[in-house]
Amino acid sequence: MAIFVNMLGGEDFADLDTDRSGARIGERIKKIREAREMTRAELGALVGLDQNRVQQYENGKRKPKIALLKKFAAALGVETIALMDPTTESYVGAMYSLFQMEEKLDMKIVEKDGCYCLQFGDGKVGGMNSYLSKWYEIRQALEEDLPNLTDEERKKRIFDYNMFEWTYPGGIAMNAYKKYDEHPINRMQEIREDNEQYKSYMDEVDKLNNDDDT
Repeated sequence: MAIFVNMLGGEDFADLDTDRSGARIGERIKKIREAREMTRAELGALVGLDQNRVQQYENGKRKPKIALLKKFAAALGVETIALMDPTTESYVGAMYSLFQMEEKLDMKIVEKDGCYCLQFGDGKVGGMNSYLSKWYEIRQALEEDLPNLTDEERKKRIFDYNMFEWTYPGGIAMNAYKKYDEHPINRMQEIREDNEQYKSYMDEVDKLNNDDDT
């Protein structure tokens, strides 16, 4: 798994996610249809489409609107949310998000000392663990700093942490790429420092990508 960087001239992760939405829905329809040993023609007859149109939805060439999605779900005997991209705004939505992670990210539920935990792979290296280790490091640093800060410093520190989340994956290196007007130094020095910080940021991204390949 590679990290996509949302920067000028780069790929915006939101565009990538939106472009793939129809394909993900189609993959789920196809997977459940095949598990039920139904043909496209049989599914199409239940929702009022011919098999070629069903194939277009399964291939992601068309994205079904909610009314049609409900018909697909009823015909397949599943919840509509099982065909959609899950959200985490409810416990049920969060559960479907976890089901997706189980399938796509080698995640499993484990019990440790009476607590239910999520484990990716062996829980140590590779895959999601590369991403989680950086998040853990930044979160721990925040919690260690907060008790020793003034109210104003705490506000700034929490904002910095929120920016890590809101700019992820660009926020992996929290201070990697600052706006020029935030630097109280001359323009040439700003450019020099930004270039050095950006190189450090890209080295961090490459390291995470290389860890994912192991």
